[in-house]
Amino acid sequence: VVLADRYELQDQVSERLGSVTWRALDLLLNRNVGVELIPSSDPRAPHFLEAARRSTLVTDARFLRVLDLLENEHGHHVVVREWAKAFGLNQVLAQSPAPSRRAAHIVAEVADALAHAHERGQYHRRLTPHHVLVKESGAVRVVTDKAYPLDCAAAAVAHMLGHHARGKVAITVP
Repeated sequence: VVLADRYELQDQVSERLGSVTWRALDLLLNRNVGVELIPSSDPRAPHFLEAARRSTLVTDARFLRVLDLLENEHGHHVVVREWAKAFGLNQVLAQSPAPSRRAAHIVAEVADALAHAHERGQYHRRLTPHHVLVKESGAVRVVTDKAYPLDCAAAAVAHMLGHHARGKVAITVP
């Protein structure tokens, strides 16, 4: 399937909370992009696009940038984001608890990214381990939520820190 004669859907990455995320190929620029779709009939659909528009106010490189928006394309609203070859924090932690230094690095990166967003009046309203991506290099990326604009999430970062066990920090997934 090709959306807007430009984005060729390649691999379905996830499906949750009524939306579907794909890795797609941008045929014009020959690069991978992330494509999130939500049915146009979903009551959250207008907020989905508005949240994506507002997220462009945040320029911190740790947030995945929105590259394009499509309204009612094949019955869906679509947000196209830059692609990050990374794993969700939920997947990383399913393997094993994060060592203390790594956990501290992840939390610090997320906190710094959120502080940047807050300086621009934007807040992540639903930060979960699914929204934190960790690249093989250790770099941390944050994804804004599909149906919610950026809004306050300091408590979520603290929740991710979890409990201490034998010198390691176990970050819990709700």
